[in-house]
Amino acid sequence: MPSADTVVILDFETTGLSPGVGDRAIEIGAVKIEHGQVTGRFQELMNPGQRINGFIESYTGITNAMLAARRLCQQASNHQLGTLVAYLNIPIEGTFHRAPYDSEMTTKIWLSMLDGMKQRYELPVIPFKLMQKLIRTPRHAVHGLLVGAGIQSTG
Repeated sequence: MPSADTVVILDFETTGLSPGVGDRAIEIGAVKIEHGQVTGRFQELMNPGQRINGFIESYTGITNAMLAARRLCQQASNHQLGTLVAYLNIPIEGTFHRAPYDSEMTTKIWLSMLDGMKQRYELPVIPFKLMQKLIRTPRHAVHGLLVGAGIQSTG
């Protein structure tokens, strides 16, 4: 029987409370608990494809500028799951918009991006701290960040 002290707790920030009228998620936060101990954390901003209003900006502290900076796959036309799967030439093996399949494809995208970073910037390992720094780095400064990371990992 699975233990209740091993879970992932999720929280979303949104543009509002009505997805039926267009409100969308703008941030996800997750905390992983294993055997009662926090073993991981994750946070990511998500561009909802629309501007957020001033109330949501002041309420969450998340600005439109924060939601616009693409960091990896900058040449992709957008960052929707299907677009990134095609952009990264990942074979399609199921049906989109089903949670298990979408999470599998997202995993393949994540691993593909990490592999691309390792190859392009000659990084033997990509620490999670680097990914956390990357999400806070403006789009135009990503290359410099990753070049610097390659120098640090070999020096």
